[in-house]
Amino acid sequence: MIAQCTNHMHLPTALELVQEMRQRNVAPNTHTYSSMLNVCVKAGELDLALDVFEQMLQEGLQPNLVTYNTLLEVYAKRGMWGKAVGVLDTLEQQRLVPEPRTFNIVMNACNAAGQLSSCIAVHGRMASHKVPPTVGTYNAVILAHCKLEQLSEAQQLFNEMQQQGCQPTHTTFITLLQSAEANGQAAVAVSLLEQMQALSLRLTPQCYAAAIGACASGGQLATARKLLSNMLASSKAGMAAPAHIIMQLQDKCCDWQGAYRTYQKLLASGVRPDSQTTATAIEALWGAGNVSSCLLALQVFEGACKQGVFRLSVSVRPADAAVEFSLPVAGACMACIGLWRLLAELRGRVQRDGPKILRNSVVVQLGDGQAAVANLATAMAQWCRVPGVPFQVEPPAATHHVALTAPAADLAAWLLSDASVLMCPVMPPAAELERVEEASLQEAEEAALARSRALLLEAQEADAGRAQSLPLPYCAARPALWRQLQSSCAHLAPLLP
Repeated sequence: MIAQCTNHMHLPTALELVQEMRQRNVAPNTHTYSSMLNVCVKAGELDLALDVFEQMLQEGLQPNLVTYNTLLEVYAKRGMWGKAVGVLDTLEQQRLVPEPRTFNIVMNACNAAGQLSSCIAVHGRMASHKVPPTVGTYNAVILAHCKLEQLSEAQQLFNEMQQQGCQPTHTTFITLLQSAEANGQAAVAVSLLEQMQALSLRLTPQCYAAAIGACASGGQLATARKLLSNMLASSKAGMAAPAHIIMQLQDKCCDWQGAYRTYQKLLASGVRPDSQTTATAIEALWGAGNVSSCLLALQVFEGACKQGVFRLSVSVRPADAAVEFSLPVAGACMACIGLWRLLAELRGRVQRDGPKILRNSVVVQLGDGQAAVANLATAMAQWCRVPGVPFQVEPPAATHHVALTAPAADLAAWLLSDASVLMCPVMPPAAELERVEEASLQEAEEAALARSRALLLEAQEADAGRAQSLPLPYCAARPALWRQLQSSCAHLAPLLP
């Protein structure tokens, strides 16, 4: 009856049954304890499961393979990969023959704990025991090799699994596609997609995304754009991909105009973009690093402010008289715009009311509490290293926030200087598919300023398509761009209350 307790709601019943057995002087056996272990695992009571196993040993009972497999699940869920590997030694000592599931659980536990070499070693033990591998076996060991960047070994295992009659699954292909993306293997990614189609496996947005990333990072921009076009043309994959994913892929393809069109279509459909969608659009536009796209990024940011997606908050900390500004940004580029807008307005307030409004110091909190801030932290750290910038990046107190601090006197002096007007947060490379010499870029940008303003301030899709794209490896401090942005922001509603 205990074996029939199959979910967390049945745990009390299982415990009562064991108690009843003892009251009737019926000693629990190995099967009883194995069933109890299974109920504990399904109920998420992992500590209780370990207690049950320990009680079993104290009563002198010998675990069987079913018991050990269930125990391995407990170790895997608790991240106790070393204990899981030790079970294999115990099985050898007790001359119990592990089954494929046994090895698979241990391999997955090693991978989950980041012990990739141990996963590969367990696979070797499995082969030495002549235990036939399953699809799950191959998926685990291929993942380990891919994460260790042992790509040739992963490819050999991929070929071997098909020769052994194990058909690759979505998991297999996703692992290999993501590895291809990380290493810029465009040809490999395209080949994997073709093999998926040959096996009648559905090409999901995740598959396309990895392949597009592989082609983009491998310098095959035309192929990346073709794959994106194929994804959007596919009703199943295209419909399944949310707008922010599509814009991310368009950004990888260096197609900021396409990303802007996607954002405009979303607005036209009556859908209110959330923070993630807005940040993705801004990342694509601002990260392109040219006047045209940056002006559009400002307009998207302004729309987010009007729609309540972005709300700046201000408070004064009584303990140290620090003025704290909170910018709920989701992404490094959105942070750049929000920070620049804030500093531009602070400059005006200091000019009007004097440095006293900054109290003792200023703290700027960046992040929305949800998105990871690795790129944001990198961008802000680079910006703070620019000579004259008074801010410092504080050690992260939370995973999803970056804090900048500056003494009030230093910040006021910097804001009132000419240098602050031209400071641009330096961004890490978004895509380095095309490189343009800075001198030629400056010359082309100066020539494009006049016509770009007339076209882009209207934010019309047709006009944006005619705007000249001036790709950069990263956004840097460029006076021409900042003069244009400063002029364009003159009519925007203030962020500060």
